[in-house]
Amino acid sequence: IVPAKYSMFENLKDLGKGKNNGLRIHYMIAVNARTHDILGITDLRIIDEDIKHTDISLEDESDIWFFVANQTFNKIDQYLSKEEADKLKKRCIFVGDRESDDFSLLFNLKNIGLKFIIRSQYNRTTDSDKTLDQLEKNSIKYGDHYDIEVSITNGGKRTATVEQSVLIDIQVCPPKKKEYSKMEPVSINIVLVKELNVPKNTDPIHWRLLTDVVIDKKSHCNFVVICYKTRWTIEEINKGAKTGCKIESRQFTCCEHIYPLISMIFVVAWRILSIRDLARKEDDTPIEEAFSEEECNYLKDRFTEEKTETSTVADAMDFIARLGGFLGSYKNPGWIVLWKGWFKFVNHVEGHALARKILKR
Repeated sequence: IVPAKYSMFENLKDLGKGKNNGLRIHYMIAVNARTHDILGITDLRIIDEDIKHTDISLEDESDIWFFVANQTFNKIDQYLSKEEADKLKKRCIFVGDRESDDFSLLFNLKNIGLKFIIRSQYNRTTDSDKTLDQLEKNSIKYGDHYDIEVSITNGGKRTATVEQSVLIDIQVCPPKKKEYSKMEPVSINIVLVKELNVPKNTDPIHWRLLTDVVIDKKSHCNFVVICYKTRWTIEEINKGAKTGCKIESRQFTCCEHIYPLISMIFVVAWRILSIRDLARKEDDTPIEEAFSEEECNYLKDRFTEEKTETSTVADAMDFIARLGGFLGSYKNPGWIVLWKGWFKFVNHVEGHALARKILKR
């Protein structure tokens, strides 16, 4: 996040790629791998200075990945009994994109017993002295080719035909640097997803997914790819915070004021996204399954006033989008109108609840 440039925001972190004076937001979301439902944000860290000042256990910014994952495990232990926590942790899988391809993370996740699926960024060396690129030639094809929908640069989507192959029980060696000298090789499986018949002037899909999930049949291979695809949900939340709420355009003059806003916005973005996705997948879901009691009371009274017989989550999201200025000229409302509509909706609910209290006196 690069806030608007005000004098009090000087000397923040250099984000690279020409971006100066910015904030890094590290957070994790919980996603149901079977239904793709977004369960919530498990941990969020705002970094605006040297990483060592965030926690004494952090040496550099690559450590933040394991730190955030470990914090999630700690929260599970905090809120559940030991028996329930152990069962849940066995089902948890850390899913990360290329920026989390750090050997210390792989090593530490193995040690605490948290399964992982991480997209490879580096051509690492194995115990056979061959690199991952070289080993790909020996991968075993799993299943037939199939189509997937992927995002493209301009914000749209395209359909790509891909095939899957795997490498089983590969020993990845630590980099030959001092900080990795005490780490041993990590045993992983690799799922490769490659695009066939790549269109001209298009970057081909080539995913190399590092995982310790057991893979001994096609369904396991598919599961790894599905889990990785759920990771894209986090980009939608980022889009909600940046495009919808325009968090980078907020006119704060010091960091202490923007921190609470960041925390609130990401939670609200998660909630809007979870309701929006539910409305798209199961448009007949009753509003009681996605909205609070006060919100349902307002929606029911509003639907009655508008002489609308139905009261589903899809109806509610359509109503919220119309509050934000959506005219129905295209199929799905974007983040800007959803955010505008959501803030009006929250105000309406508060006013409606207050009016109900006054009438009961």
